Amino acid sequence: MENPTKPLPTVQAFLLGLQYVLAMYGATIVAGLFVVLVAGIFSSLRDFFPPVVTGSLITVIGLSLTPIALQN
Repeated sequence: MENPTKPLPTVQAFLLGLQYVLAMYGATIVAGLFVVLVAGIFSSLRDFFPPVVTGSLITVIGLSLTPIALQN
């Protein structure tokens, strides 16, 4: 007979999963705060990248990823 004071494996898995979910929520909050703090720095750099440069960069990245997409 199992020890009655030991939680069932399903309860342990639930508590472990809950711990990971709470860690995920915390990491999301920290990442959001980081983005808010750093957004001012990157908004000042926006003047150096007009829409033509940004569009060209996104196009080049997409074209460079095309062979990888076709392999899968």
